[in-house]
Amino acid sequence: MTKQILNEVIVENPFQEVADLNTLSSYSHVIIPIELYLEHSSAFEQFQGELGIRIGTDQDLALLVPILSKISLIEVRYDSFTDGRGHSLARLLREAYHYKGILRASGDVFKDTLYYLKRCGFNAFLVKESETLDHALQGLNVFTESYQAAVDQIPLFRRRVELLRI
Repeated sequence: MTKQILNEVIVENPFQEVADLNTLSSYSHVIIPIELYLEHSSAFEQFQGELGIRIGTDQDLALLVPILSKISLIEVRYDSFTDGRGHSLARLLREAYHYKGILRASGDVFKDTLYYLKRCGFNAFLVKESETLDHALQGLNVFTESYQAAVDQIPLFRRRVELLRI
């Protein structure tokens, strides 16, 4: 079983990749590509475990909206850390669609990207093979304050305005 960072702690990743739908009932936590879910959605209606969906940074979230309540984990796969579309997907999922489940970044994910991914709404990370989880974990606390608005905290300028009103 692989490990992941979840809510700033290194833990086991219980989600298993499913290639054969006949083995679906063997697992309590599965993750599948969105294309497989859309092609065989009826097979997953009887599944009693935790369902995870993997999407790319170019995914249209309209496909996920009808099934968001059934999904325990959404994994956004980054082919390159320079692709900011996954950041936008995370913000939309958290702020516009009010997704409360696990939102995990995978692929080209490493220490220098974790802080920014967290600010967009990711709370879980599968880092690339050349990165250790202990090293990557340090990236979540690189900065103590932030001026820009984000999913994870009220920006500094808004907190200053509130202090001035007191």
